[in-house]
Amino acid sequence: TCSNAQTIEGSTIKIVESVIVAKGTQKELHEKVLNWFGKSFKNAKEVITSDTESAIVGRYINDFLYGKVQINWNHSIEVDLKDEKVRIRIYLVDNDPVTFFYKKGEPREMYRSGFEKLIKDAENLEENLKKALNEAADW
Repeated sequence: TCSNAQTIEGSTIKIVESVIVAKGTQKELHEKVLNWFGKSFKNAKEVITSDTESAIVGRYINDFLYGKVQINWNHSIEVDLKDEKVRIRIYLVDNDPVTFFYKKGEPREMYRSGFEKLIKDAENLEENLKKALNEAADW
């Protein structure tokens, strides 16, 4: 639901934040997260904007129609890495329409289904990352 989203400042809204416990060193988890980026996005190299031992940061666009108008929603995804745990945060960022479509911490009623889709898409990314971190490496 939309209640998970939080306005941070201006036109930035936090959609997802969670800590995932997973087996592995920081380096092993880093490799799993890079593989997850590769599977989750058409071109991970275009999405990832920063890649260090302890964090991978990216930006991506989620677009869909509001009535007859297509809106591109810019997202920031931050994945912080430590031994045996990963934190994922996904934000809506730099979206001028956010202030128009969003009011007092909740989406305006006529745009609720669009925001619910954005949140669901982000939550699906989070769930897929959890699965990727806990998958066995053998095939």
